[in-house]
Amino acid sequence: MKHLLPIIIASALALGCDDSSLHAAKGNDQPPNFVVLLSDDQSWVGSSVLMDPADNRTRSDYFRTPHLERLAKRGMLFSQGYSPAPFCCPTRRSLLVGQSPARHIYQKDQKNWTLNYRKQLSLPLMLKQANPAYQTAHFGKWDMRFDNVTPSEMGYDVSDGYTGNGTGGSKGTGGPAAKDDPKLIRSLTQRTCDFMETHARSRKPFFVQVSHYAVHLDIFYSEDSLKQTKRLPKGKKHTMPEFAAMTRDLDDGVGAVMEKIESLGLKDNTYVFFLSDNGGRLTMPGQKNKKLPRNHPLRQGKGSMYEGGLRVPFIVLGPGVKPGSLSRIPVTGLDLFP
Repeated sequence: MKHLLPIIIASALALGCDDSSLHAAKGNDQPPNFVVLLSDDQSWVGSSVLMDPADNRTRSDYFRTPHLERLAKRGMLFSQGYSPAPFCCPTRRSLLVGQSPARHIYQKDQKNWTLNYRKQLSLPLMLKQANPAYQTAHFGKWDMRFDNVTPSEMGYDVSDGYTGNGTGGSKGTGGPAAKDDPKLIRSLTQRTCDFMETHARSRKPFFVQVSHYAVHLDIFYSEDSLKQTKRLPKGKKHTMPEFAAMTRDLDDGVGAVMEKIESLGLKDNTYVFFLSDNGGRLTMPGQKNKKLPRNHPLRQGKGSMYEGGLRVPFIVLGPGVKPGSLSRIPVTGLDLFP
């Protein structure tokens, strides 16, 4: 799918004209804002959103994510959304510059390719090129491993710097366990809300990407979320209360960002994109699922080129996007780049 998401964006951006022609959403004299919410290792069936209304198997039989459900009801759900790669790092690099992983990772001449990668037109740089007023931010997992490319080099005005899995609590760092700020969801959300508020007050358009550490291992969650998930009946494919709690915390973070957009009066002039960097894991530490695979009805999971490794949740909402709509047209994270 090479055109649907670029049309959504370009209809507001009117790229190709002079700088002053970065048009606002209909009925507003402000250029549109863009918010990208990227989850980590979240399965296509890793939420309570029914990813394909024609198939009841296409959501979790245990996790509860009411904010993602609301997101889908307010926007367009893509039943065939795909990540650019079945792993995190290549997907993140692809989202940034709109290129296939074959163009930018595991190169034979990595040193020279890295020099060229730093010169690529990135999403934040593209927006600034169209309208220098745009303010840009990246919060959360950066993970541009192998060559130390930084967020500031790629056009972000504000960021958490050169972060990776370990920043948010990677595999083998003490989970499953309860934390006050599990997977840094709350602090990422707060920085995002503060950034949006700052630029809403100054009436400057913004682009912010929130790259969550959840739901990648290790498993960290809030005590309250664990209490809630332990009250729910376990499913056949999803059975771990701690992982369900972490997923609930992620959903709460999404809800807080959406709430802030509404309270700032930006709802009618802001595009929101929600997707995952790759498919979900097949296994959980200490868990033996003898009933159904975790990504059922998809085959395989993270790291695989089968559907389970690449098919991900994909939701878009904003001006001109029909609420509660469904698209069966295949899209990938590459389509974010006009």
